[in-house]
Amino acid sequence: VGIVFLSHGIYAVGLGFLAALGGPYDNLLTTIFMHITAIPLAWLFLNIVKKRIKNLPVFGSVWFVFVLVLYVFVFSSSFVLSELLFGHIEFSNVVHVFIAFVSGVKFEAILTAIITALAVTMILILRREKENFFNTFEALQESEKRFKNMAEQLPVAVFETNLDMQVTYFNSKSLESFGYSPAEVLGGLSGLELFVPEDRERLKQNIARRMQGEVSNVNEYRALRKDGSIFSAIAYSNKMIEDGKVTGVRGFFVDITARKQAEEEQFLSMTQTAKQLEYQAHHHPLTGLPNRLLLYARLEHSIQHVKREGESGAVMFLDLDNFKKINDSLGHFAGDTVLKEVALRLQKNTREVDTVAHMSGDEFIVVLQSIQSIEDAKLRAQQILDDLQKPFMFSENELYLTGSIGIAEFSGDIIDIENLLKNADIAMCKSKRNGRNCYQIYSPDFTNVAIEK
Repeated sequence: VGIVFLSHGIYAVGLGFLAALGGPYDNLLTTIFMHITAIPLAWLFLNIVKKRIKNLPVFGSVWFVFVLVLYVFVFSSSFVLSELLFGHIEFSNVVHVFIAFVSGVKFEAILTAIITALAVTMILILRREKENFFNTFEALQESEKRFKNMAEQLPVAVFETNLDMQVTYFNSKSLESFGYSPAEVLGGLSGLELFVPEDRERLKQNIARRMQGEVSNVNEYRALRKDGSIFSAIAYSNKMIEDGKVTGVRGFFVDITARKQAEEEQFLSMTQTAKQLEYQAHHHPLTGLPNRLLLYARLEHSIQHVKREGESGAVMFLDLDNFKKINDSLGHFAGDTVLKEVALRLQKNTREVDTVAHMSGDEFIVVLQSIQSIEDAKLRAQQILDDLQKPFMFSENELYLTGSIGIAEFSGDIIDIENLLKNADIAMCKSKRNGRNCYQIYSPDFTNVAIEK
């Protein structure tokens, strides 16, 4: 605009000065008026044209010729208007003077028209760029507004930091999760302060990889609230780029405390279930004593122990006498109650290294891991028989039981657990034949007799 007015001003003053020297004074006024009115008229016509012809291209051969012709037309119109206003021509001669001026346009007028055409073209280009800039700016503002509105409604903590790791934006969930106020966040809060010291170095390394263009993975950190409490969170971050330059980091946090707690509870539940299944697999469901499977493992351990220590051990096979009568007369619930009490009495005076197992029904096994002699097994067997003779209470009834016990001694040379238990069983049967309520030590002769029978 300055170039156009300056060129027109110089041209008008120059022509006016020359006209003043060589002609009447009114030629100077005509020239000045003509050049002053040319620019506004050209601008008015161009705006009218652009409003009516939306797709007319700006800056190009067609556009330039169009502006040049238009300006010649405007310039000629300005001249005719000036002559008419100063009374140099009559209104009836306007068309004739206009045609004569256009056909007689001189070099300086064409040059001025070209300068004006270029200037007007550049003005329109700048005007369009300005409109595009404001449209883009408004679009960015709208996009930023939408991002902020969306971020405020998200159920996760959204954050932004600059290159110095100072927090520049926290959404509402972030403020809630970390316990800071907006003023504290924007007052220079460092993003590193949001994590426990042990995790900060790993955080910086991950952010450095983001800056180098590496795709972000979801990482787990221990986040630190303002009050000092710690919570587990997963974070995703990426670099922010504006105008081709990295300006900071943007990402989000998700508090996974509830999820971690649920996983821990699920793990504990699964562990507890596994323990229950393992317990059920190795213990009798009624008395809770080791069953046959666990008995074999314990007995194997005892055999290895006595072999290593050069000692002896003993297996006692206990069968309750006439237990079936309790089930038949009082019912199975009474029988189950008696079996539970028998299990408690067997465990009462049992050492930690020994094992009390419930085989099935009314059959129990007691493993004495270390004994000095067979006399120790006899003493323990008699103690069991004495405990069994004490009355069992069911409802208001006193029940009396006895038991028959078979004892089989073993040492480290025993490798067949089945035979060892069979020997104890044979000795128990011998006790039954001897009148019950007694114990019997196994002898190889018992096996021969049993085979013969």
